[in-house]
Amino acid sequence: MVDTPNLTMPRIIAAQSQKHVTHNEALNVLDAVVQLSVLDRDLTIPPSSPIEGDRYIPAAPASGDWTGREGQIAAFQDGVWQFYPAVTGWRAWIADEDTVLVHNGSAWTDLPAGAQTLLDLSDTPGDFTGQAGKLLAVNSGETATEFTDEAQSLSLVGVNAAADATNKLSVKSNAVLFDALDDAESGNGNMQAKINKEATADTASVLFQTAFSGRAEFGLTGDDDFHMKVSPDGTIFYEAIVIDKDSGDVSLEQDAALKGYVDISEITVPGNPAANTARLYAYDDSGTTKVQFRDSAGNTTDIGSGGGGGGEANTTSNDGSGTGLAKAKDGVDLPFKSLVAGSAVSISSDTNEVTINADSSPIASVNRNGVTQTGGTASAYNKIQFTTEAEDTDGWFDSTTNYRFTPLLAGWYAVILSVWTNTGTGGESNQPAIYKNGTRVKTGSYFSDSAASGITNNVLALIEMNGTTDYIEGYAWLPETITSLSGNTDVTFMDIFYVGKS
Repeated sequence: MVDTPNLTMPRIIAAQSQKHVTHNEALNVLDAVVQLSVLDRDLTIPPSSPIEGDRYIPAAPASGDWTGREGQIAAFQDGVWQFYPAVTGWRAWIADEDTVLVHNGSAWTDLPAGAQTLLDLSDTPGDFTGQAGKLLAVNSGETATEFTDEAQSLSLVGVNAAADATNKLSVKSNAVLFDALDDAESGNGNMQAKINKEATADTASVLFQTAFSGRAEFGLTGDDDFHMKVSPDGTIFYEAIVIDKDSGDVSLEQDAALKGYVDISEITVPGNPAANTARLYAYDDSGTTKVQFRDSAGNTTDIGSGGGGGGEANTTSNDGSGTGLAKAKDGVDLPFKSLVAGSAVSISSDTNEVTINADSSPIASVNRNGVTQTGGTASAYNKIQFTTEAEDTDGWFDSTTNYRFTPLLAGWYAVILSVWTNTGTGGESNQPAIYKNGTRVKTGSYFSDSAASGITNNVLALIEMNGTTDYIEGYAWLPETITSLSGNTDVTFMDIFYVGKS
């Protein structure tokens, strides 16, 4: 073997001439790579004025005298550049960065986080017997290293992942196990994980993520009550449950859907809840379990009981008073707070019962009471001035000024309009029309009968009204040369009645 196996230094062979040349070459190798310290690792071309002994690690893409020498040790020796390929485990001090690199067999890399280079192999313990699985650490006197079972005050710990300033412990794993020490191991068999925060306004919680975006969190978030919240995007969180630290009261912050049933146990009747809240609870009423609501003013309402109660449908078997649809059983009031009458409904009550009556629907029937309407315009639509109210249950028809029907109950109305006039030239008939808010919306028949001297036409329609400003009027198209219409109540009239809600 001519060269040494690790540093590839030339050896002096037997009877070699000019031994000093081989010796000096080996010294150059030692001078270049032992206690390796380079000035820079970022240059791609050699410096213009190197000093004897300067060392560099050429960066890619190297050029000039360094071409093809990327990652090697370039040492300026005897006025020329000499190159020494690095091997696995070599370490180099990078002077302009104040850092140590290690070669992994293919490239120079940073030392693992927290690793330090031992300055002297004599610092390591000499005996490794029985030390399997232990850590090698600097002793408390900071004079040497020693084996230990403890890893104290580590600034960063990463397991299959890189820890950082925020996540000082980072674990990448499919499962994490915390196992309790049992009595035989000087433990007590219990396991308790503690998450501590500095102040009340801080957060101590567990956050669940999808693709590193928060989706659910529970813990002490912003105060000392226990919170549970969820998020659709990691930014907006919805509080679901809050448990008060002082009372243990549970607050549901969102709507809740229950599947199944809820058992409510009897308790002593509680006091009044806070303002704007109500309490639901079960209590014992002389041997009967009842469920009761209580508001902040102390008002209570029983909503059920184990042995009967409340109002119920009227049957012959009921033991109570009243004759209505629902009646009170003896000694129990119906849990109604109030009944409000709507349109066309009236409510009356006495001691034991409530009566609800549906009033008659609004009706209007108007005519001209036999008086002919004159002064009309031929070949045009003319408003019929209905001056007589045969029926107007709610007083909604104006028979003196505008001759219109303005209902104050919204909904659909049936309108029947009938008109009789003389025929015009050639037997031309009239044509009745229903107007809503001044616009024609429905028209009746129109025809010609030369043999007739007068014709009655009518129109029937359903009209939707808003119950405030909408109004209805009756009109008639007068034939050519005709300027009047009959006032007979059996042929000229308008009937209106309420049909139903919109």
